[in-house]
Amino acid sequence: MSYLTGLTVIAVGDQQVVFEGQVTGDTVNLGAYANQITIGIPYQTVIQPMNPVIGNQQATSKGKKQKFHRANFSLYESVGGQYGTDWNHLYDMSYGQNSEGNPVELFTGNILRDIDGGWADEDTILIVHSDPYPFTLRSIEPRLNVAEGG
Repeated sequence: MSYLTGLTVIAVGDQQVVFEGQVTGDTVNLGAYANQITIGIPYQTVIQPMNPVIGNQQATSKGKKQKFHRANFSLYESVGGQYGTDWNHLYDMSYGQNSEGNPVELFTGNILRDIDGGWADEDTILIVHSDPYPFTLRSIEPRLNVAEGG
């Protein structure tokens, strides 16, 4: 562990966070027994897809005021994460998580969430994940309102 000396790490043992702190030498005292342990440097994943353009042969959403009001997130073996329209309006995905002390359950499926987007030329969706668990976002199906007057 000497290559991690001075760095902040997170250790996950048997699907629970068992250590979060700075490495001060060649060893880390986890304080608990675990069969499988993964130790790594924490990082944050930020996903912000491009603004969709919807339309048909007669019209398009490009150049018109629009806002996201709901989105369907398709996830594979995931835990944690947040969603919203910007950094000031992020909400927990809140799915498949147990009470403290129980192993984390990985979630696979779709979750439909309301989004408090505002009317703008191009509204956005932001997905942020910084938990020390898997997170695979397969797709986002946004529900978009478009103002006809532009």
